[in-house]
Amino acid sequence: MIGLQWSNVVKDPYNTEDDFNFRWCNIMMVIDSGIYFILGWYVRNVMPGES
Repeated sequence: MIGLQWSNVVKDPYNTEDDFNFRWCNIMMVIDSGIYFILGWYVRNVMPGES
């Protein structure tokens, strides 16, 4: 049975040659969230609109 379990979070279910797995998806999502947070904070402080 193929599915996401705690025992195979870092394993590639299809045994391909790349290192893409669920853990890297989560790491990229956290990094993207940080980038968008910083970008939004910067834009909001540099060009504040009428509140």
